[in-house]
Amino acid sequence: MSSMDIAPADTFTFTRTLDRVLVNRRSVAEVFLTDFHPVSDDEWIVGAQLPLGHAYFTDHLAAKFYDVLLILECCRQAGTYGGYTQFGSPRDTINMVSSLRLTINDHEALQIGRSPGKLVIHV
Repeated sequence: MSSMDIAPADTFTFTRTLDRVLVNRRSVAEVFLTDFHPVSDDEWIVGAQLPLGHAYFTDHLAAKFYDVLLILECCRQAGTYGGYTQFGSPRDTINMVSSLRLTINDHEALQIGRSPGKLVIHV
C-alpha cells in the first residue's frame, strides 16, 4: 500500500467509536477512532471523528483549526488499537512511541466547520 492509498476509507461511516479499552481510555468521550481497516499484517487505516470542541484539545477561545495535539492523540489511538488487533498485544502492554511522522496534505482541511471533522490515518 502506498503512503496515500486510503481508498478503503470510502466505506468508513464515522458513526460510532471503537472499543475504548483498545485505545487505553476510560471514557467513551475520550475515544476519537470510529473505523478500522487492516491493509496488511503491519499496516492499517483508521477513521477518527474530530469534535467541534473539546475541554483539552480546543481549550482556547474561538478555535478556528483543530489542534495538532488532537491529531497526535488520534495517531496514538490508531497505533494502540492496531497493536491490540493486528499484533495481539496483551491488554497490559505499555505502548511507547519511538517515532512518528505526521504529514498534513491540506492544512485548510484542519479548519473547524459546522460538523465534526473526519480524519483518516494510515498506520
